Amino acid sequence: RNKSPMNLITLSILFLFSSTTYAQESVISQLSKQELELINKNEFVIKETKIKDRPWPEVTLYSVINASALESIALFSAFDKQKDYIPGLLQSSVVKQVNPVEIHTQYKMNMPWPLSDAVYIHGSVLGRLKKNLSSYYLKWYLVSSNVHRSVKGEAIFESYGKKTIMRYKSLIHPKSVFASLIKSTMMKDLKSSLMATKEYIENTSTKQRVTTNKYCKKVLDGLGGKFVW
Repeated sequence: RNKSPMNLITLSILFLFSSTTYAQESVISQLSKQELELINKNEFVIKETKIKDRPWPEVTLYSVINASALESIALFSAFDKQKDYIPGLLQSSVVKQVNPVEIHTQYKMNMPWPLSDAVYIHGSVLGRLKKNLSSYYLKWYLVSSNVHRSVKGEAIFESYGKKTIMRYKSLIHPKSVFASLIKSTMMKDLKSSLMATKEYIENTSTKQRVTTNKYCKKVLDGLGGKFVW
């Protein structure tokens, strides 16, 4: 039986809503008392999980950001700005909008010797957490790359009073046979990149309200079904 236009609209709305909300246990519940004390002192908590047949571990990092959850996700996902503050990142350009909450971004990054510069495209999906609609997530995946076999990651921004707890998780499978030799460099670069991201979010949300409001609007409009890139 043919679906009526109203049924099609309803199905589309339900699909959009289901694809942009995500069930997730509280980030705070994943941290011990000692780990909470560390992130409240502006330090990172970093956990590594070894994955079979992968040269690099899955890395999970926790941090407190001195900005709201909306401001944090908005500035974290300001993809065209990432090249301005992430060390070694030469290009970050949105090249495709798949739907209101999913985009493709092209990157070029300096890599440590003996690896060649990385040129890659990541897809990313924006959404809200089901249990707390004032908290947000961004998931990303590999579209194409000259240096990676696979990439999978997510960042969750959970309201924490007037601040935000971020949980960043990443699993990268590089193509290079030398990858296991530069694991320590990868970890150092990842921490440096996330420190720069945290500082950018905090400084921009405090000192550049026009920019902050611009990207907050992009997030809310995208979640509301509008194409914003």
